[in-house]
Amino acid sequence: MFETLLTPELPRSALGYSLHGHVEYGTVIGECTLPAVSVMLAALVGEVAARARTEFLQALASVAAGSGYDNEAPSRNEYRDRIQEGFWAVVHSGLTGSADDADMAADICEILTLGDEKSAYYQALLRNRARAMRKR
Repeated sequence: MFETLLTPELPRSALGYSLHGHVEYGTVIGECTLPAVSVMLAALVGEVAARARTEFLQALASVAAGSGYDNEAPSRNEYRDRIQEGFWAVVHSGLTGSADDADMAADICEILTLGDEKSAYYQALLRNRARAMRKR
């Protein structure tokens, strides 16, 4: 699934591919999610197709907001800690992606509660970018 999403030219047969139901199920997180978070964050550091960037940010936001975990899964804090380790990849993706990507990255910053000033600064920066892009 990751390989397909990371293909620069998404094959027609892959239209509709989603991580939803594989990495996260709404806000319910599974056992495979922690390694998947690392893969998504590593991919976001480099150049990825717009579709993949959006899909990864959506999945990361769902994981960060996760309220339910299966019995075999790591704790909620482990997921958030892993996403926080990739904070700069999330911010970069929001600042270089679409307006929706910027909003999703701002949501992730808000969910992670990084500290009042840091979180507020990057949320505002990302939300302003989203607004500016929508005005064009």
